Amino acid sequence: MIIYDIKWAATTAGPTPEKYKNQRIELFLFGCKKAMEGNPCPGCFNPTLWNSSVATKIYNPADVAEHIIHSQYYNGYVTIGGGEPTDQLNELIELCKNIKALDSKSHIMVYTWHDLYNEKLFEDEKIIELFSYIDMIVDGEYKQDQRLYNESSGDGFTSSIGSANQTVWSKQDKNIWLGVEMGQIKSIELDTDNKLIYTLKAVE
Repeated sequence: MIIYDIKWAATTAGPTPEKYKNQRIELFLFGCKKAMEGNPCPGCFNPTLWNSSVATKIYNPADVAEHIIHSQYYNGYVTIGGGEPTDQLNELIELCKNIKALDSKSHIMVYTWHDLYNEKLFEDEKIIELFSYIDMIVDGEYKQDQRLYNESSGDGFTSSIGSANQTVWSKQDKNIWLGVEMGQIKSIELDTDNKLIYTLKAVE
């Protein structure tokens, strides 16, 4: 697994229950094939992560999971972004699997530029396996003209979501996922049972 960095106390990596004040451990994985093939999302937040060949070390996903779980900062909430995490899909699955094995109540969130629904990735065997170990995924290309991101908001929503066209998918049950487009949402938060709660915008 090729890792660029770990932010141990990120407040711009998704929601948590109120008592944790949206603090999560955030991993940034190296590499984005889409960008390296000449088609980056315009305005990408992390162009320094595109080229994985500059990485100097490869990590064992099981060791990374242990490191996260036993960190003094670990509160049960982990976010994985990039780069493009699914470019290291096998390693990503192993990481999430090991985190869940060490703490079955952990909440894992992933970012991807892929459009899960339109690319029919819910039918992909490996993506289905990944989904058995994660709780939330934000998909879709970042679109600068629909920007939502506001790092200083601290709300777990606009402080972590790039643009209105993206979709947040959350696990409702073992094999049931709910997706809501960001542009329809006013706010999101996790309750004490790690269920995602949406406040939708009023219909005009």
